[in-house]
Amino acid sequence: MVEPSLTSDIISQITDKPAPQRLRIVSESAKPSQRTARTVLQHLLRKVSLRVNPDFLLFNDGQQQGEKGVRTEILDTSKQMYFRLVKAYNSVCDQLRQQNEVDCSPMLQHVERTVDILKHDERILMGMAQAPLSYIERMAEKIDYPEVVYYGINTMIYALQIANSLGFPVDKINYLGMAALLQNVGLLGNDATETGARFNDVIEKLKSSTEQSGEFLQRIRIEGFHHESLEAIIDIIKSRETVLDQTSLHDTLQQYAMVIHICNVFVYLTHERNSDRVVSPTDAMKIMRSEMKDFFHPDVIKLFFNKLSIYPIGTFVKLSSSETAKIVDINENYLMRPIVLVVLGGDKEVKLNKQRIDLRKNPNIYIKKSIVDDELTERFIDYF
Repeated sequence: MVEPSLTSDIISQITDKPAPQRLRIVSESAKPSQRTARTVLQHLLRKVSLRVNPDFLLFNDGQQQGEKGVRTEILDTSKQMYFRLVKAYNSVCDQLRQQNEVDCSPMLQHVERTVDILKHDERILMGMAQAPLSYIERMAEKIDYPEVVYYGINTMIYALQIANSLGFPVDKINYLGMAALLQNVGLLGNDATETGARFNDVIEKLKSSTEQSGEFLQRIRIEGFHHESLEAIIDIIKSRETVLDQTSLHDTLQQYAMVIHICNVFVYLTHERNSDRVVSPTDAMKIMRSEMKDFFHPDVIKLFFNKLSIYPIGTFVKLSSSETAKIVDINENYLMRPIVLVVLGGDKEVKLNKQRIDLRKNPNIYIKKSIVDDELTERFIDYF
């Protein structure tokens, strides 16, 4: 058992200490009692206002894992930026629903910060884009309009990741980010409805927000932003899919619109929890590959799969070894052989020494199936 004095002793050591020092002291104090300290540690972390997964402190030694370990400050910066954006976007939606004009300049700053973080280390934000809504709401605040806020933020992350990898101009990439965030604001005028897991249902739902999008966008102000370009991108996104199908990747606004639209469809398919069927990211990719060929230019489909992979970062899989692993990086052009971190053994026990495996270099191990488990995603959200 953990001694009752554990919590009070640690708190006495960290009083008036800055966050990095508090984190180090908490982590070092917890490790000797790994198997019994989790509950006490959860209470302690809440008491000292440190939003860190207790499993991360108990089982992560803080050193680099393989070639690309995640430092604590990068982890915290990425997550806190995500939570701040949720709160900022929630506030914007409330004001738009009240028919007020809204200054979205602070949201533009979040987009710029997201671009920087993705360039430095994309894995944390890509993992956050897979986090369950319940976790995001507990860490940030309740989201009244998930299809606008939660889906919009995750679509933005995917779209910006693709844009970064394509080398989009720095002075233009913010338009893509803001358009991805705001494309579904028209849904603020609708009651929540089930979308379902079918591709055509998703397409129809996204098209339904077209008429009211302009009304809400007209009440948005962004300092130094060319508002007409933002509206033009969103208008193309909501246009007939035959237009997107006939458009090549060499047309700038259409290119932005196609990237956003395909990412938004992916988010809808993988985040819908009201339908009878929960779609894994892998199944969503298969649905899109078979059904979206008539909606998008072939170059866009190929680009999407190459950049996000069949197994996106932050998702979970069952390996041929019966172990459970998290996708922590991808091997571009080797979509079936990502880099994984084994988190559970064959009998579902937590792996204390988590093994990082590059499946491209280990042909004897392969992925048997994808796993959709919100509890698993939340439990290991800090692991990369």
